[in-house]
Amino acid sequence: MPKNDFESRKEKILELIIENYINDALPISSRAISRRLRRALSPATIRNVMADLEDAGFITHPHTSAGRVPTDKGYRRYVNVLMQAKLLTEVEKKRIDESFKGKFEEIDDVIINTSRLLSSIAEEAGLVTFPTLEKGAFRHIELVEVDKDKILAVLMTKSGLVKNIIIEFEKPLKKGDLNKITNFLNTRFHGISLRNAKKAITQQLLIERDAFFYILDETKGMIDLILAAIKGERVYLEGASKIIMQPEFRNLDKIEVLLRALENPQVLSSIVKKSLDSEGVGIYIGKEIEVDQLRDCSLVVCDYTIEKDHLGVLGIIGPKRMPYARIVSLVDYVSKTLSEILG
Repeated sequence: MPKNDFESRKEKILELIIENYINDALPISSRAISRRLRRALSPATIRNVMADLEDAGFITHPHTSAGRVPTDKGYRRYVNVLMQAKLLTEVEKKRIDESFKGKFEEIDDVIINTSRLLSSIAEEAGLVTFPTLEKGAFRHIELVEVDKDKILAVLMTKSGLVKNIIIEFEKPLKKGDLNKITNFLNTRFHGISLRNAKKAITQQLLIERDAFFYILDETKGMIDLILAAIKGERVYLEGASKIIMQPEFRNLDKIEVLLRALENPQVLSSIVKKSLDSEGVGIYIGKEIEVDQLRDCSLVVCDYTIEKDHLGVLGIIGPKRMPYARIVSLVDYVSKTLSEILG
């Protein structure tokens, strides 16, 4: 038998083992695979192939079961080589599109809606990082004094969404300075990001030495306070309870460990950090997530952008036997839709 034929048999059988486990969460035997292949291969031949796959680390057998289940290495081979794309249905696309047609005024509302949508459609946990606003262009900014040492900064994005930020400062501003700073920002830096506005002001401060230096310096200080207030990767997660409904998480100890991890902001931040600077869909299986409490899970994530500027990531956390082909399409489509909404 030609080597290529043998390799294709191995990959077909590996694909059947994985897809069976994704659908049923049960090990599959050589006899059941033979039936799936309409007896094209005998159970004895399939057992030999399964033995090779197990020796290569792609499958294993739990306990004394005669059936086989995929390993992390098997899942990786599946998503990299064997998986066939499964596009969303028109009904699913319409549901996603409709969910973003509601009236959103706050950026936070859009992020929460997105996470809930991902969780609802995937029947897993959906996560979304809040956008890194320092990179995004703003259309308008309003600064309002709410106390002697507190200011409300209202940022309006180019798409009309609003972000309210309370910032505190040590020294009070002179009377009228807040209006001057507000007008200066909206006149000179309308349509660019706070980060780029800060760079421009810093450069101008090096050459400016007249009375305007004071306003420039105060504006830079205000931007620093705003950037400090919005710094950090906040993550919103919805649907953790849906993961523990899966058969592999019926053990109470496993449930407790998993929920504790998903409720920990530091764990969530560490999960998404690896994909913050990457483009497109990324898949992390088991140990690849690099969080011991999530070694029985997989993570599918994708970045979202505004005008090619990377703002954050969204994705799905679920068991390793999640239906990757469908989840990849879901995450990719929602990412593009969210990018359009924010942009």
